[in-house]
Amino acid sequence: GGSAERLGQGARAMASDDSWMLELLASHYGTQLTETTEVAEAKNDIDSGTFDADAYTRDLLADKTLPDLIAYQETLAKKARSLDSSMQNLVYENYNKFIRATETIREMRDSVGELEAEMTTLRAAIDKTGATSAKLTGSLSSNRSKIEQLAGVRGLIGKLEFLFQLPARLRSCLELGAHQQAVKFYRAASRVLRAHSGVASFAAIATEADGIAEQLRERLRAPLQDGSSRAADVAESARLLLLLGEDARPLITSFLRWHERRLRAALHGAVAAAGADGADEDESSAASGARGGAGSREPPLSVEAAASAAARRLPVGDPFAAVTLLNRSFTDAFVRTAKAFGSLRTIAEREADEDRAARHRRRRRRRGGARADEDDDDGDEDEDDGDGDGSGGSTGDDESTSSEREGAPALSADARATRAARAAARREDMQALSGEFETFAAECFAVYFSAVKRAVGRADAVRALLRR
Repeated sequence: GGSAERLGQGARAMASDDSWMLELLASHYGTQLTETTEVAEAKNDIDSGTFDADAYTRDLLADKTLPDLIAYQETLAKKARSLDSSMQNLVYENYNKFIRATETIREMRDSVGELEAEMTTLRAAIDKTGATSAKLTGSLSSNRSKIEQLAGVRGLIGKLEFLFQLPARLRSCLELGAHQQAVKFYRAASRVLRAHSGVASFAAIATEADGIAEQLRERLRAPLQDGSSRAADVAESARLLLLLGEDARPLITSFLRWHERRLRAALHGAVAAAGADGADEDESSAASGARGGAGSREPPLSVEAAASAAARRLPVGDPFAAVTLLNRSFTDAFVRTAKAFGSLRTIAEREADEDRAARHRRRRRRRGGARADEDDDDGDEDEDDGDGDGSGGSTGDDESTSSEREGAPALSADARATRAARAAARREDMQALSGEFETFAAECFAVYFSAVKRAVGRADAVRALLRR
């Protein structure tokens, strides 16, 4: 009886200890141990939360013998001691972690408090800044339009200063030989000066600048008339003359004629360098003079003498070296000339397009008055502003419909006819320039084939002389 009583007391103590331990663990880890309706735990399960110690003890007393009860009591005591030891170890091992977590939470709470105070201060500063900005905007709004107006006046003064200094700048460029910079300055100011030609001061500046520009044109025309000029200088002079508004057709024609003369001289020189007597007397007086023709201090060279000289110059194994030299000279010169011609034609077309666009903008600005007077003025303006219109790539139909596409009123029949005539003239000029280049190419090829024929004849003479 006493053993059974002690067994019941031990089971009840163990159950109470287990419940205490579970409550302690739940307080540390936040585990909520609640009985659910879905799972009904057995009341005789010692590990269950609904364990009934009295009923469990009665069942043990009814089912087990005394030795079994004593052995079971010892087993329960060992489990209780083991659980107590595990719980103590768990508390000891996590004590420092619990302390650090508590301190961290306290520090976070303090930091959040300081951050809230700083945010409050920052919010007050932002509100103060916004109020100050609004106050400044209100005080300066009345002067904003004046400041913008003064800025525009300053920009206008800078442009006017450039215009008033234009003649001095152009003279300085002429003295320094900076022709490209002079053309740039003149082009930048000439349209403005023409647009305000009614102002006396602008008219005086335009007159003086035009005079200096004419001097610049004379300087730029000089390389086109000098046979000893460099090809690069001739191309640059022609380009700058086009930018200055020079008529494209005669200018490009002079450019091609200069290259034709240079190519003839190069081919004659190639034949002479290869051992020929330069050129036949009836083809080039300069070449015949170099070989002893009229005006030369030396007697004319015979065919035998020319062949002997060629034999000394030409490699014995390559009697047609003259042809190779001619090919190289002709190809290089002709390709350079063709590229330069294409560049000049492109510049002429672009200049014509820019002039046409400028006239169109002026018409749109002046539009709005009487249509009849406007159309008459439009035709006169087209005639007056025709500088550089000898070239261009646009058709009359494209130009006549551009104003309608941009929303401007349609032109009259007379204005359309004027535009169509000017567009046809531009196309005719472009065709004429193409014809000039074709003529230039044909003449160059004729000179080339003639030089090749002479070189081959000289090579035959060399071979005949070598055989003898």
